[in-house]
This record gives sequence, C-alpha cells and structure tokens, in this order.
Amino acid sequence: MSRLVDTFCDMVRISSESGQETQFIAYMNDLFSSRFDATCTTDGYGNLVAKIPAKGSTVEEPVLFGVHGDTVKPGQEIEPVLENGVIRSKGETILGADDKAGIAELVEAIETAGRRPPLEIVVTREEELGLQGSRNLDMSLLDAKIGFVIDMDDLDAVVVGGPSKMSIDVTITGKAAHAGMEPEKGISAIRAASHAIVMLKEGRIDPETTVNVGIVNGAKYDKSELRAMQSITFGKRAYEAILDHGRDYFDLVDIHLYTEKETFYEGEIAYVKGTMAKLGYQKADLVRRGRWTVPQSRTESRRPAGRQACSAPPTRRKWRSTW
Repeated sequence: MSRLVDTFCDMVRISSESGQETQFIAYMNDLFSSRFDATCTTDGYGNLVAKIPAKGSTVEEPVLFGVHGDTVKPGQEIEPVLENGVIRSKGETILGADDKAGIAELVEAIETAGRRPPLEIVVTREEELGLQGSRNLDMSLLDAKIGFVIDMDDLDAVVVGGPSKMSIDVTITGKAAHAGMEPEKGISAIRAASHAIVMLKEGRIDPETTVNVGIVNGAKYDKSELRAMQSITFGKRAYEAILDHGRDYFDLVDIHLYTEKETFYEGEIAYVKGTMAKLGYQKADLVRRGRWTVPQSRTESRRPAGRQACSAPPTRRKWRSTW
C-alpha cells in the first residue's frame, strides 16, 4: 500500500469517538513533531496546535489548516479493509474517514510539498458534538490570519461561506398588580415585549443576514386548565421549533393559528400536516385525542372536544384550529 493509505489506516485504527480523543491527539502530536519538526501545544480543552516551520520559502506569514480528531459512534476498534481500491470498515463500525481522510491528505501534502510557508495545524476535539473544540480553542496560540478547514467530501471544491444561525432567548418578567385597585403599580410584560418586537428590525437586514421573531410564549396555566402556546409566526420557523419537541410535547399543548389571510393559512396547514406526518401522527389520532380539530369549512371552526378553548385576540373576529 502507499504511504497515504498506510497513514490513513493507522489513524482510523486509533479510537477517537467524541470526548475520547486523547490517544489520537497524542498520536498526531508525535507525528507532527517527528516528521515535520513541529512545535506542538495542547490547549486547556485538549485541542492540538502544531506549528510547522517553512520549507524552501521566505514567507513569514503562517497559513492555518483546521481538522477535527473525533469521530461519531460506533468508532471503537475500527478495522479498515482495502477492497478493489476502496477502503471500507470491516463492517461492525464506521470507517472514520470524517475527518481522518482529510488529516491523512493534509499530512501527505505537507510531506510532498517542495516548498511551503510556515503552517499552523489545529486538531480540535468534539467537532461532532457541535464544534465544541473550536468554540473552546485557545486563540492566543495562533498567529495565522488566513486558514482552511479540511473537512468535506468534494476533492475539487473550496467552500468560502455557509449559512449559520444564532438563536436568542429573551425572558421579560412583569410586575403583578390588582387590575381594579392599583393597576398603576403593575408592569406589563406583554407590553414591554411588544414594544421590543416593534423596535426590532426584521426581514433582510443586509445581503447576507435575515432576522425574525420566531416564538412568543405567554402565560402558564394550572394543569387542570388548557395549556396553550401562542405563536407569532414569520414564515415557518415557529412551527419548526414547536414540532422539534416531538410527540411528547404535543401531549401538553394545543396550538392555534390566528390569521385573516387564506393563502397564509393554507400554506401553514400544508406545512404542519407534512411535518406532523414525519413525527408519526395520523389525522385520526389527532381528532380522537382532542389535540386538533378539523374545520368543516374555511369559515367554520371547532373547539377540541372536552377541552377548554383559548379565546381569540381582540383584533381577530374568529379563530381556527390548525389542520
């Protein structure tokens, strides 16, 4: 076998499931030190930073390459098998090519390059758990201003950007007061939240960024009363967040959609029906269990059988259960 294949097979034989990368990090430390005279440092989170001197180059600015050393499960005692020019696992485990194929390719490229600038190689932990190694990387150990992440399946492509999402949860707590005797002493959380939402710039705020308010959760009720979730929906993200809770969560809430636009209503219904089907719900189940009701027409609405209904907002003349 070639040196590249040998290097890859040696790597995948070292178990490094997320959270258990210590042995593999030590292996990479020894590899970079012995083969490339690298100065290696392990940060407080266990990430490896290897600084490799330049070869045949007068460039002083280092270039960073990022890889991750962890794999998903099952990744213990992997045995790679070469069959017809293709490397596979023996069958009981994953192969671990993500990201060890990229690491092996990077090592081979460094080995065979006739000249190269100074390099900084970062091997992170727990990438598969949500980029935890990168999030906790000690940036003070790095000098590079440009870098590349070696972690994709296309051999002839470079990704220069990708979508990401930031979610912000805001809790606004009001102050209770007697509505008849001393209302002036109260502070309305609903009013404060409404003011904040109105002041927030939403939609497309620049060529690469969009902002929306996804879900607003209101009052909580006693267990003997209807548990309700009220949603302010921009697009479909509110339903996506609700449905992510799965079947158990739907046993605790009724979801109502208030709208005066028929096209929006129909579109939301189609989306909810499709997502609910993926969760294993059938329409008969929902009707029988009283979680949802089926409007007989677009102008008729029904309340869930045996359940206390949630009244419509003052600005709405009628309400519908969504399905």
